[in-house]
Amino acid sequence: MDKNRNPVDSGTVSQCGADTCSYNQQGRCNAGAVYFNVLEEQANCYTYTTKNLQPTTPGEQKAGQVAQCSVIDCIYNEVQACIADSITVSGEDNIAKCNEYAIAGNDE
Repeated sequence: MDKNRNPVDSGTVSQCGADTCSYNQQGRCNAGAVYFNVLEEQANCYTYTTKNLQPTTPGEQKAGQVAQCSVIDCIYNEVQACIADSITVSGEDNIAKCNEYAIAGNDE
């Protein structure tokens, strides 16, 4: 984890298990910019949507990149930028959650 990296080089979504999200294509996120916020003490993907979106051609876009993360107590958050190299997202009950979310200073 490089804390001196440019926020433009934020982590990418390497895998997404939110199968009902319109940006999910075979477990990969094709949203260009992904946003996270806190809801019920979880880091949730604010970009998650079930709206019908225009499909993209496979390989046309890179993996979704974390554009902004408002989960300021996460160890990977530096000035609202995700400094993790990559993250994975799980999906349940129409909620997409960041699996790398870890509270700073929490030894659990």
